[in-house]
Amino acid sequence: MKLICLLLCLTTSFAFADQTHAQSVKLSLNLSDVSVSQALEAIEKEASFHFFYNNTLIDMNRKVSV
Repeated sequence: MKLICLLLCLTTSFAFADQTHAQSVKLSLNLSDVSVSQALEAIEKEASFHFFYNNTLIDMNRKVSV
């Protein structure tokens, strides 16, 4: 009985799910040949996002175009 109540609560919460802030923000960036860290900083300035990452796992000096 407890399991049925738990599953019922979980499934009804999914039915009322709504978009979050991250899903509704629209960005327009034109970056060419910049490092990954510069691209992330530009996104942070344009929107209210903050990125957390491990520098040993990501090459932050790699050049990208967005």
